Amino acid sequence: MAQVELSNFNIETNVSVLIVVSILRVEDPIPGGCNMEFNTKLAPYLSVTYTSDMITMKSQLAAPPFPYSCRSNLLDYDVYHLYLEERNYSQGAYFNGIRKMLTPSRIAEHGKLVPEIIGRPTLQRTFSSYPGTGSVYAVVVRYDNEFDAAYVPAATYACSIVFWNDTCDVLTSTFSKLLCATILFLGVFICFAGHYFFKAEMFIFGFLSGGLIAYILVSLPGNFDFEGHLAISVLIGAIFGTFWLSLWWFYGIPAISTLLITLTLGYLVAATVFFSGAADVPVFQNEINYWTAFFCIVVAVPIFMAMAAHVANIIACSIFGAFAIIAPIDHYVGSNLKYIIINNVRKAANPDFKTAIIDPPYQTRDLILSVAWGVLAILGACVQLYLHKNKPPFPPPPHTVLLDQRERLAFENEPLLRGQPTHSYASVSVGDDSVFASPRAGPSSAGQEGN
Repeated sequence: MAQVELSNFNIETNVSVLIVVSILRVEDPIPGGCNMEFNTKLAPYLSVTYTSDMITMKSQLAAPPFPYSCRSNLLDYDVYHLYLEERNYSQGAYFNGIRKMLTPSRIAEHGKLVPEIIGRPTLQRTFSSYPGTGSVYAVVVRYDNEFDAAYVPAATYACSIVFWNDTCDVLTSTFSKLLCATILFLGVFICFAGHYFFKAEMFIFGFLSGGLIAYILVSLPGNFDFEGHLAISVLIGAIFGTFWLSLWWFYGIPAISTLLITLTLGYLVAATVFFSGAADVPVFQNEINYWTAFFCIVVAVPIFMAMAAHVANIIACSIFGAFAIIAPIDHYVGSNLKYIIINNVRKAANPDFKTAIIDPPYQTRDLILSVAWGVLAILGACVQLYLHKNKPPFPPPPHTVLLDQRERLAFENEPLLRGQPTHSYASVSVGDDSVFASPRAGPSSAGQEGN
């Protein structure tokens, strides 16, 4: 006879509990039967912890069937995970996810197999954190490919139920709302009129690129809090944006000026490729392989688009601007496309993130926003091409325009006969209210009249 005891020390709070009884055969391995770290003698459960960037899942070794010992190394382990519906915190959704991951057959049906990480413990996995999207984790242990058993599944939303407003909800602060509104405005501007306002585009892309690189570099030592990271990134971004604008201002070389924009598009393409599943391919678990492939994609995009600089610039503006439009919407509705950029920043700035499983949730909201991204990019490119119909591909650089104006003014004041003096003309005669003043006689003409 089995006996179950439950205690709730939160007297004023009702707690819902799901009780499940699992029956094991004699030949089945015992989950957590060879526990060495957890506080209980048997540990058939999982330990799940999270940070703002990662979720870590740990479990203990299972015991093989009698008469084998824990050192026999006869067991195989498979780790699975399942995402719950985005932004669904209901009790029903939570327990329904747990039920789907209770037995080996259900786990194989509903869960997704997680690859083993090279150089990491067999029963430990690190996942990218997607706060607000629930995830359920399960482990199946097998003996002789015929007998199996499941550990007790564990679930987390990667946010604190105690500090719900600060960790699970979105757009709770004035700063976050202002930031999303700013990104949305810049996205609309870049998507539909970025190339038309070329000088503003130069500064914006320089600012974003410089700020992103600065944020990653400042994050590596870990000596600043978020506000410090943000302030330094904004400052360096403004400096780099001014520098990149000055390149066009003084030199006006389209191939150089548009290089940063196409490189930024290459970065977005590379981040999207690895977000879509390439990051979890075993060959890219190696940091050198990952970053080599990543930078190859980044560089390949501007090389591929180098033949038509102005068209490449319009395409880059429309795609990047469309992403900037959907990113705040993504944040508000609780989908996860924003992690295309965030996961790559985590990979670069957090050394512990290099072994994390990316495998993002891709659900109905993500699909709708992906379609919207493509539609906005096409519309933005069409609008910008229409605005530049029958116009030169690029505006003249301001420095060249100023030099041309000075040369034109100097040419207009130059006398027709070389060697003749240049006469000055007054716009108003003293004591005369006529707006058309007579020209003053120059020294040479005065001399001739005297003679």
